[in-house]
Amino acid sequence: MALARRKFLEAHKLNGSQIAAHAVTLISRLNEMEREARELEPGAHLLLRQNRAKSISDATARLAAGKAPDIG
Repeated sequence: MALARRKFLEAHKLNGSQIAAHAVTLISRLNEMEREARELEPGAHLLLRQNRAKSISDATARLAAGKAPDIG
């Protein structure tokens, strides 16, 4: 995940790619969620992933499909 984030960050810095910037935002949100999940019991960890990762995954799919990003 870190390598992908770095590559998207490079693309954004080199040419101002908004898609790359959006990808970096999505990866950051996943990383933040995982930091929060580390403190939880396994069942709660799973629930957090199921609830929050779904919206991030959906946003990633829209990004891959070339649709307008929706950062929220």
